[in-house]
Amino acid sequence: MKKFAIITANLNDKDILSDPPIKYDCADYFAFIDRKHDTKIWTPIPSPRFTIDDKFMGRRNAKLMKVLTNLIMPQYEYYIWHDCTNYVSKNPEETIEQYKDFDMIVFSHPERTCVYEEAEIIKK
Repeated sequence: MKKFAIITANLNDKDILSDPPIKYDCADYFAFIDRKHDTKIWTPIPSPRFTIDDKFMGRRNAKLMKVLTNLIMPQYEYYIWHDCTNYVSKNPEETIEQYKDFDMIVFSHPERTCVYEEAEIIKK
């Protein structure tokens, strides 16, 4: 088993799931889905229904897999989650080597640099 799991979700017909332009041999690729997609790289996993709220169903169902990935797929040492409209553009092994002293790394937010500002936006 590889030590990296690259994970995404595509729920409620929001976006089109397509194969990433770069595939890293050190990683397995998984996509939580609620309908069939024509891809070769992603291993599809049917998404469980977590919420009955139609307005936010896709977002909430995806969130469940996002925060519980280590329980759903405990055989991996590292998890890389990204939205299905993005892709991993740097070899995960290089990323881990560069940030090996951190428990978690995240991308910079394009509009805010303060977690408290982000919390205020989320509360609204």
